[in-house]
Amino acid sequence: MSKEKIELLMSADEYCGRLIPGIYRAVELFRGGSEKEAFKYMTNIVDGLQWLIEALAATADMLPEDIDVSGINEHLNEMTGAFENQDYILLSDLLEYEIAPAVEEWHDIIRDALRE
Repeated sequence: MSKEKIELLMSADEYCGRLIPGIYRAVELFRGGSEKEAFKYMTNIVDGLQWLIEALAATADMLPEDIDVSGINEHLNEMTGAFENQDYILLSDLLEYEIAPAVEEWHDIIRDALRE
């Protein structure tokens, strides 16, 4: 394992540890009617997902199993539509039931890779 890839996986592991609670916080805010505050999280969540996808692609050869990110891209497109339609219930559902579980799964795979 190259040192750079190990460091990237360690950064991804650490980032997942911050991203997952941020996703759930945005869900709480949307469901509580605090859309303005939730939007502050959304930029970081989307940027974080994009960075994480790039990190996973760059370290794919070190991961114990393949990670399919195509589903996340679909959900990001759905989130864009929900945002444009101001459908904050759909947006929070996508975050809670699609995005967060995927990131949690990726986090487990990253941790497995770091243990090997």
